[in-house]
Amino acid sequence: MLPAACCALLSVHRNKAGIGPQLVIVGIGLTGEEKAAVDNFCQSHQLVISVIDFHGVSKFPASQGRWQKSTLARLYLDELADPSLDRVLYLDADILALSRVDELLEIDLHGKAIGAVEDYISAFPDKLARRRSDLGLPSSACYFNAGVILMDMKAVRAGAFLATARELMWSGRTFENNDQDILNIAFRGAWHPLNHRFNVQTGFMPYVKDPALLHFTGRRKPWQQSIRWLHEPFASMYLDMLRSTRWKCFVSKRGVLRRVSDVFLSIGAALESLHRVGKIKGFLATGRRLPHE
Repeated sequence: MLPAACCALLSVHRNKAGIGPQLVIVGIGLTGEEKAAVDNFCQSHQLVISVIDFHGVSKFPASQGRWQKSTLARLYLDELADPSLDRVLYLDADILALSRVDELLEIDLHGKAIGAVEDYISAFPDKLARRRSDLGLPSSACYFNAGVILMDMKAVRAGAFLATARELMWSGRTFENNDQDILNIAFRGAWHPLNHRFNVQTGFMPYVKDPALLHFTGRRKPWQQSIRWLHEPFASMYLDMLRSTRWKCFVSKRGVLRRVSDVFLSIGAALESLHRVGKIKGFLATGRRLPHE
């Protein structure tokens, strides 16, 4: 995911106003060769990306399903981030910025420690109710996606929220969605909902106008051999950003047969999910805000 992470930061850099934010990658056991590839990427695009080494992944508890242990590193951002930083915008590696995120960095969090966007599951009340029950959250609680998190670092540290999250990680309890579940428990009542355009998850892509941050959730990513039809333009974006770097082969070559096959797969998936469209549109149109607890 390292090439994708660099592309995520480059897309933010290309959509900056003025000096723009400091760009940082938390490196999980990166080799010297991988760090050199990051330097090569930066030279190719005239930008600066700092790499923070994070150690101790091998000591992490087992993760569930398709989630990697490395995702748990975000639970240490209070320790990894420069103490002088007032705000940190965390982004998953599978994200692309399509417009400026400056306004996001300045958003009023109304006294909350973090800002985040409600997860795709929130559009389906029955599934959300089961998730709340599994996590011990109240029936009024919303559930956020952890791919984009705006952190007020002073508030995060003062509330020891990430320390609480780490305690949950080591509690011996298993979580279906790993650190995302853990973060929702730890930040219960302490997060402010952001506009969906700041974390447009794959299931929301056809329905959100003027997206700022696209989040390619799910197993199929734009750089892979088999992709979703709506990800096709973004495969070209990744290819453009990587063609002059050491990672020029990161984006899979896709022949005509593969493209045709993906179209049919996407049509089939769309037909199967027709019953969801009304719920998704209704959810996005409500403009709900986090209830007070």
